[in-house]
Amino acid sequence: MNTNWAYYLWLKSLKKENDFFVNNLNNPNKIQEQKLFDYLNQFKNSNYGVKHSLSKIATVEEFQKEVPIVDYEDLSTYISCISRGDNNVLANEKVLFFEETSGTQSDSKLIPYNRSLLKEFNSAIAPWMHAVFKLYENVFSGKSYWTISPPNKAIWRTEGGIAVGIDKDSRYLSWAGRVLSKHMIFSSRKNHFVEKTAFFKAELKEIINYQKIGFISSWSPSFLLMMDEILRENWSSIVSKTSNLSIDETWDKIFPNLKLISCWMHGSSQVFQNKLNSIIGDIPIQAKGLLSSEGVVSIPISKEKDPVLSFTSHFFEFECQLSKEVILCKDLVVGNKYEVILSTGSGFLRYRTKDIVLITGKIMQTPTMIFVGRKSMNSDIVGEKITELHCIEIIDELSRNFEINIHTAYFSVGSVKKNKYFYKLVLVDPKTSFDKDKILKFVELKLRSNPYYEQAILMGQLEDLQLEVLSKNQYIQMLENYYEEKNIKTGDRKPPVLFPLKFKQVN
Repeated sequence: MNTNWAYYLWLKSLKKENDFFVNNLNNPNKIQEQKLFDYLNQFKNSNYGVKHSLSKIATVEEFQKEVPIVDYEDLSTYISCISRGDNNVLANEKVLFFEETSGTQSDSKLIPYNRSLLKEFNSAIAPWMHAVFKLYENVFSGKSYWTISPPNKAIWRTEGGIAVGIDKDSRYLSWAGRVLSKHMIFSSRKNHFVEKTAFFKAELKEIINYQKIGFISSWSPSFLLMMDEILRENWSSIVSKTSNLSIDETWDKIFPNLKLISCWMHGSSQVFQNKLNSIIGDIPIQAKGLLSSEGVVSIPISKEKDPVLSFTSHFFEFECQLSKEVILCKDLVVGNKYEVILSTGSGFLRYRTKDIVLITGKIMQTPTMIFVGRKSMNSDIVGEKITELHCIEIIDELSRNFEINIHTAYFSVGSVKKNKYFYKLVLVDPKTSFDKDKILKFVELKLRSNPYYEQAILMGQLEDLQLEVLSKNQYIQMLENYYEEKNIKTGDRKPPVLFPLKFKQVN
């Protein structure tokens, strides 16, 4: 097996974390309990720990009784103290930097990072990278291309002088990874262009000329589709005439050494899979696990099974979406959906992620899961209680029941006049003709399976469902408007399938 020497050394440095993960797949509950007790000891003298008497807690049950489940808004006062430079607020450890991500309103969230949290990210990276190395031959024979953080976002500092953002994605890696990163990774952070076309052109020139890219890791498939679109539009200025490549080549020809692409493929991102497959050729796609700025929930370690709980990273609880009971990983039931509740080395204890996962099985005794949607992505203007999860299911059924070739589809809310609203199904870039009335009837029937929506229609609170068609460019512009208005950082950009009423859509 041909391996880049830097990757060989990095993987060797991650062996301890990988072995610990693999050797405990049969006993995640013991590791989870130990993780919690480590937190109780670590945070007991912090302001938050003193308030909730962490030093007196001796069992998981006492922890669940004494420490409340919180949203970001519940922690905002503590975050403000940290940003001013206060110490020992959530954790007894120095905050190295903040990452900025989207909040429930237009305001952004600042997530504090300390050494403990970075170490926890590496506890997930280690088994993931070792699995990639074992499952995909020669994947690390050359450099890789990673996109983690937004490439064009300026770093700023809080009142207390703490940086918001990082200058290099390698900051997430272990010490060995940071030292070796320039020999392993092409990182998008080095090209700081404001205009996206210039950014993508510079990235593409570099990795195409290199010719030995073996692994691409991105967040959303939409990033890769955007990259491909700009490649085709600017082919002559990006690709050398001596390359003997034609403009309609798939990625397996453009990047002959590329062995694997890793990106989100679950939840709303699954709508991009067919389009992505059409441009990459025979290159396999690995569906990423669930990760966010706050922490890592799951990682892929198998070709056959879904991502597995990253049980060595953080302490996890799960709220059942049916019973609302909060349980531990040992009590998860296959086929049920749960909201992930996270406790991490940053001092976030019992934090609602608002991420919903579906439990799909086990690897040994550790549960596997897929991300299905965001709990917070709901629309309830007149009591209709439309959820993004239901919208994803409807679009999935639509694609199975109608032979219609589209880029993607989503739902949004419109208004005909003050206090009069309607839902609309938006089809993006349809390549085939379709029967509008049949589709509307089919989708309306599915929406009416929600009794609250049906009641709103019958009572005249909502107008009938409408159907709209957008071009791909209009859709891309609409997404940019949404991300900008909601202040969603690039690495957290999961295209919604249900958009709220109040944001600038398209001109």
